[in-house]
Amino acid sequence: MGSSICDSHANTVLILSIQGEGNYAAKICAYYELTKQDVLYNDWFLASKGELFEIYENIDLLGEFNTKY
Repeated sequence: MGSSICDSHANTVLILSIQGEGNYAAKICAYYELTKQDVLYNDWFLASKGELFEIYENIDLLGEFNTKY
């Protein structure tokens, strides 16, 4: 499993191939679909450690997040 920013999609696919059936975060991300203003978004994946770190480092740029927890 990779931890860089570019590894998220591959990590999600790997988790799906190992875990198989069940209800878990990677599977929920992989199969999630959202339609907004007639546009279908269905390319979700579980964030890698590198992506989570970037979010953490830039949380103030992303908007209204609750940082209490």
